[in-house]
Amino acid sequence: MHPKEGWRENTVYRIELLPGIADLRGNRSLTGRVISFTTGAPLPESTLRGLVVDWGTQRAQRQGLVEAVLLPDSLVYRGITDSIGRFVLGPLPRGEYLVYGVLDQNNDHRRQPRESYDSIRVGAGRDAVGELWAFRHDTIPARISTAEYGDSLSIALTFSQPLDPYQRLPADSVVVRLLPDSVPLPVLAILPRGAFDTAYPPVRKVDTALARAAALKAREDSIRADSIAKAREASALRIPGAERRRAVTPDTTGTGPLRTKPPLFDKLYVRVSARLAPGSKYVVDVHGIKTVSGIVGNPRGVVQIPVEKPVADSVKAKPDTTGLQSSVFSRTSRSPFTVHRSPFTVP
Repeated sequence: MHPKEGWRENTVYRIELLPGIADLRGNRSLTGRVISFTTGAPLPESTLRGLVVDWGTQRAQRQGLVEAVLLPDSLVYRGITDSIGRFVLGPLPRGEYLVYGVLDQNNDHRRQPRESYDSIRVGAGRDAVGELWAFRHDTIPARISTAEYGDSLSIALTFSQPLDPYQRLPADSVVVRLLPDSVPLPVLAILPRGAFDTAYPPVRKVDTALARAAALKAREDSIRADSIAKAREASALRIPGAERRRAVTPDTTGTGPLRTKPPLFDKLYVRVSARLAPGSKYVVDVHGIKTVSGIVGNPRGVVQIPVEKPVADSVKAKPDTTGLQSSVFSRTSRSPFTVHRSPFTVP
């Protein structure tokens, strides 16, 4: 293998072998490889190290694509992350780089416009890229896909794309109006699910009988757990090292969810101060909502409040399903039995 123009003197060459290359016997390479050599110039020694993370799942991306663009020449150097999402890209010429971490969905080893990615600029002399949190970029503002009835005091809004997880909108950024009169309804807050449940926990009616049964079961479970713990302690005393064998080895692979950034979400909950009228429609306007791509919009949605079903009358008499006529058991009705006169005469 050699270039068409021939080998140049005092030039560094970098050959990138992609996964899937097979030898003459049909053995295929499952991982790529980079080979660097020189025809006289000093061999570069710079290396870029980092981690590619799928922000949607908060997990390190296996076999993720890494592109390092040398500035200002726009030369692209590519690499692939390992089984735990880490990459070591090099040796590279010294300089400033724009580094991309891409979720290569079609496995073509090229960054496509609709693929999730993240980027960072790395100055000359640095080798630590850090974490690249890939997400789907979009240039249009978020729309309200659905507006649903949460409860009598809340409305759930689902947006067309993930929102900025660091943004917290004030209550006056949301306007809820009753249709068709456009009467405004005071808004207390607009929050994501976790913060909303903390600020406004759901109120549940407690059944006294069920509570007593649950307390009794919890007491029985506690007694059973205490007996099991004592039995295990006794067996550990009789069998030295038994507890050590039962110990669970902690996971050190680093493949679990990462918590250095908050999770993405596309749903917000609006809390109002007055009860939502059953059977009515409300229009919801959100001002200044920002997507994870940083695009700000003012979406609008309409929610239909369901009509409350009437409670069934528990004291109403149930219909008769026995098939017997009511006259049989009625004291005032005529007896259903007929008495016939005997044809025999008693002397």
